[in-house]
Amino acid sequence: MLVLVREVAPELLDLLGVGPITATQILVSWSHPGRFRSEAAFASFAGVSPIPASSGLTNRHRLIRSGDR
Repeated sequence: MLVLVREVAPELLDLLGVGPITATQILVSWSHPGRFRSEAAFASFAGVSPIPASSGLTNRHRLIRSGDR
């Protein structure tokens, strides 16, 4: 797995906190250029995009519960 990630997208392994398993999952989910129109669309697909969870005067955000889990 590590060899394949180094061949296809070695820059992923340079990111802090991204190892071979995470990099592989990102490559599999992304699959091809142009699948997502923006970084925000990819974050929403992955389930790590914050959405408003406000009530009254309280202004909060939470992670979206849908996405690729």
